[in-house]
Amino acid sequence: MSPASRRCMGVRSFHDLRAWQTSRAFKLAIYRLVAAGPLARDFRLRDQLKESAASAVSQVVEGFGRFSPADFARFLAMAKASLLEAQNHLEDAVDRGYISDECRTENNRLAQAALRDVTALLEYLQSPQAKANAERARAKRQARRTQNPEPRTSNNEPEPRTRTRNSEPGTQNRPRGRFSSGRQRECVNGGARQERCRFPFHPRTVRVAIERRERVAALAGRHVHDAFGFPAGRDDHPL
Repeated sequence: MSPASRRCMGVRSFHDLRAWQTSRAFKLAIYRLVAAGPLARDFRLRDQLKESAASAVSQVVEGFGRFSPADFARFLAMAKASLLEAQNHLEDAVDRGYISDECRTENNRLAQAALRDVTALLEYLQSPQAKANAERARAKRQARRTQNPEPRTSNNEPEPRTRTRNSEPGTQNRPRGRFSSGRQRECVNGGARQERCRFPFHPRTVRVAIERRERVAALAGRHVHDAFGFPAGRDDHPL
């Protein structure tokens, strides 16, 4: 069993990974380096150095959350590339005179430690042993789910009927007006003919509306008689 596989046994969180621990130590060292001095005033190089160091830690964590050796290995490869990029930015800082070579060597030693742990974990995840361990863990999870199935509700139970405001027989598809309560009442139209009103108005309101309509009709008829020269009381107009 390789050292990386022994370190992966019993890992419950990404905090237990040596690759995450050493990558985080390098990231914190970079944060302290760019906080002051001439490097802090070169915003572009400072941000590139910070982002590459932080990206390595983030990719280790994201790969751990994939729960797949192949996906985890893919993210570790990107984390390795980010660490190498950070080392190149340190060389650039030395070339520009922002830091000394001793400072670069000190931070480069932390980067090398992170690269060593990330590479070891990457080689383990690409081995057949990691694939076999992943399949064994997947089989254990499936067996645990079979022994302890989650309770499910039966689909044969009738759904509870909820009473709505318009739940009377024959009123399900009836259009609802602005002032309607969903019911219909019979109202007297002129005292002779009955019709069903859509809105349940008060009987007095209905009578007033009918009288107003009759007055309007009478006035309209009088104007028609006057226009054609017929007396108001005659019905032999040409209309």
